[in-house]
Amino acid sequence: MEITTAVIATTETEIDAQAMANQYLATILDTNYRAVNGFFANGYWYFLIRYQNAAQELIGTGAKLVIDAQKQAVIPLSIDQIQDLSESPFVFMGQAQDTLARDKHGCVLRYQAKRIATAYLREHLSMHFSASGGILAPLHRPLWQFSIRFQMTRVGELGPLGMIGVDTQSGKVMPLRNPQLQQIRQRVDAIIQHCKLASAT
Repeated sequence: MEITTAVIATTETEIDAQAMANQYLATILDTNYRAVNGFFANGYWYFLIRYQNAAQELIGTGAKLVIDAQKQAVIPLSIDQIQDLSESPFVFMGQAQDTLARDKHGCVLRYQAKRIATAYLREHLSMHFSASGGILAPLHRPLWQFSIRFQMTRVGELGPLGMIGVDTQSGKVMPLRNPQLQQIRQRVDAIIQHCKLASAT
């Protein structure tokens, strides 16, 4: 009987946390965004965020939402995360059809360009690199420009380590030259070496 009571209490807590998460998503975006597949760890509820399209299908967004169980509050998403979240369903739907997600003016969406830039960095550097942020550079051929960041458990997040651009029309990366790639590697290697020496003292 005690086990049954504990299960019911846990389920109710998850339902409350999920309702709080869905209310938050509806406020910052719209009701098509849903918090699903919740799990509890170290005092926090974690939910994956999905987007429900016109066919009632739940589309992945690559994002999650966290609830502080003790404070009974959502940990707010940043402005950058909210923009990514607003665009990511359309990027993933386009990916399923092998097309690039674009805005009403035909420009590649920022989140789409960010994923393209991240894929380039991971191919030419390592899986620890990613594109971050993103501003539109109004050049003759407009570019999405992103900061280059490095993240590894033992050293944390490093950056910016440089910039990388993606053409808003073609969706192609403006390639980094070999000296630029080498310079980024050297910076990261130096920081990692410094962390090793600091932890040894």
